Amino acid sequence: MQSTFEKILKEGERKGYFRFHNDGARIEYLPSGHKENLNDPEEKVRAEYYFDLIEKYGYPAARIGLEVEMPDRTPERYADIVIYENDAQTKPYIVVECKKDGISDAEFEQSTKQAIANARVLHAPFANCVAGNTRRAMETAVWNDKEPEKAIFAGYMIRFKINPQKAIPKYIFCLTQTRYYELWKNLIQRPSGRPTLAQIPSARKARNATI
Repeated sequence: MQSTFEKILKEGERKGYFRFHNDGARIEYLPSGHKENLNDPEEKVRAEYYFDLIEKYGYPAARIGLEVEMPDRTPERYADIVIYENDAQTKPYIVVECKKDGISDAEFEQSTKQAIANARVLHAPFANCVAGNTRRAMETAVWNDKEPEKAIFAGYMIRFKINPQKAIPKYIFCLTQTRYYELWKNLIQRPSGRPTLAQIPSARKARNATI
């Protein structure tokens, strides 16, 4: 029986998100052509999150960068994933730090700070930290090491793309204020290993959605 991860890889390959080499030992992300060793536990986490970004959250693959170099970092450092606001990949939106599943709480907190540091270097408004199914999203400008909970709002980000000819944007905004929306959100989200994640009001998600 195939594992969930194996199903994701197969579906991603079928839809053109991935290509595999060396009998599945190396993964090539499409359309960028970036290749990595899939036997690395952190790479498995990145591959699954890359799939979710496209398939579940609706981000175009052309706007997702991998191993993006930090311009002012010595020694050289790279962001695992950067989601951009434009196809030219000149306006960073979300910076993602990926770690293997099962890391300690202390390691996760340190990875969270790394995601924020990278987001600040790239002037991205949001940062995500992903360690298997444990996911944390943060607002870069609000982050404060002494009160990090104020910047944490969810383990994922929902991106709205609305055709005004088919739906009224203000109606969609009002829908996100309802109990129905909260129930729907709880149904689609994956369980997190850390129950301390805070939820921001739906209004903030709607303000940052693409409409």
